[in-house]
Amino acid sequence: MHETTFFVYSYRIHAWREYFVKFMHGGSIFDFLYNRQGSFQLPDVIRIASDVSKGMNYLHQINIVHRDLNTANLLMDDQVVKVADFGVARVKDQSGVMTAETGTYRWMAPEVIEHLPYDHRADVFSFGIVLWELLTGKLPYEDMTPLQAAVAVVQKDLRPTIAADTHPMLADLLQRCLQKDPALRPTFAEIVDILNSIKEVVQSSGHHKRHSGRSHSGRRRGC
Repeated sequence: MHETTFFVYSYRIHAWREYFVKFMHGGSIFDFLYNRQGSFQLPDVIRIASDVSKGMNYLHQINIVHRDLNTANLLMDDQVVKVADFGVARVKDQSGVMTAETGTYRWMAPEVIEHLPYDHRADVFSFGIVLWELLTGKLPYEDMTPLQAAVAVVQKDLRPTIAADTHPMLADLLQRCLQKDPALRPTFAEIVDILNSIKEVVQSSGHHKRHSGRSHSGRRRGC
């Protein structure tokens, strides 16, 4: 069990259901951003993203695909952010791919929206949306309904706009996570290493600016 996973969730393995509950007094990232109008400094963004990527890397190492990674399922306390709500998580079958639409539209990978076979790399796309939220404090595709956003992601290659003042290493990571082709997305093991490198660069530069990026919540792009 990794310290950033397995709190407040249920998931099925060989038809068994397990329930773990732990009170996280900081609430969810979603609640912090949108109900309490909170924001994160850049070092906090990197720390939270690192916590999430480590937890997700652990899940993928044991062949579990979360399938509903979003800010409402990320719980905070004073020291760490934990990945929660495994109600739709599944163990990958021997082929390594799954089908059927599962997740929350604003965070859903295009292959999942289209009911195509998908694997753990669908979680990486969702992580990219989460990272964008941490940087901007904006709801993805906020001017659209969830269904409209899903249609645009698939039919028009819509993606959240990456603000011009986003740290270039984070901008590159976002673009890689949000690729249409799942094979072009990094693994969470790679993301952990990338975020460690970004953390070192940010610390050495003394850069503590929060990247607001509050221009537009979506744009069309080819991946």
